[in-house]
Amino acid sequence: LTIVNPQFASKNLSRTKHKQKMMLSDRAMGSVSRVINDVKSAPVLVLDLGPELLRRLGGEPSILTDAGYKRIMELCSAHQRAYVVELHTSMERYKREGCLYVWLYSVKGDYAITYKL
Repeated sequence: LTIVNPQFASKNLSRTKHKQKMMLSDRAMGSVSRVINDVKSAPVLVLDLGPELLRRLGGEPSILTDAGYKRIMELCSAHQRAYVVELHTSMERYKREGCLYVWLYSVKGDYAITYKL
């Protein structure tokens, strides 16, 4: 764990005490471990889509919103739309079940991303 402090901070702010550093690291590790456990137990959705579309999914608004869903449908080709519809349905189901994340794995590019629901 590395605590990042900007170089231009005043001397008093950049000199954190050992106790403060330990408190920050404990808080950070607790938060990160919760996210890691959520991601580790996330379901994996295997797709026959290229990694380019998966990258776009990560950069666009959520596919679970109407605007994000329409945007993704505009970006994909005609033969990919059926996959996107099924993906949308599966992601909605996992969100209703209480999952916070899903893994999206592309068979074509051997590429995986985590997607926050």
